[in-house]
Amino acid sequence: MMNDKVQHFIVGFVLSLTGIVWFPLIMSGFAFGIGKEIYDWYTGKGVVELNDVIATFLGAILATMIVVLLWYILHVKKKNMIHVHNSMQDWNHV
Repeated sequence: MMNDKVQHFIVGFVLSLTGIVWFPLIMSGFAFGIGKEIYDWYTGKGVVELNDVIATFLGAILATMIVVLLWYILHVKKKNMIHVHNSMQDWNHV
């Protein structure tokens, strides 16, 4: 069976990775990390552990970094490349 902290990391990662589809979903891993521990506390069905929140947040942080990097590459770099391409075409017409 998989370690509990590894499970928390994976869930935080996968949930925040959904930010690729719709950027605000990037927060879902963080929300789950807190919500799960509140659920455990409220129902008494689980043990509330700060390390569970930390593991979930670490997964969410890694996914967030990936989503932001992909967004940057696909949006900012692409616009800059188009700008450079258009500038080069302007020089060809001189």
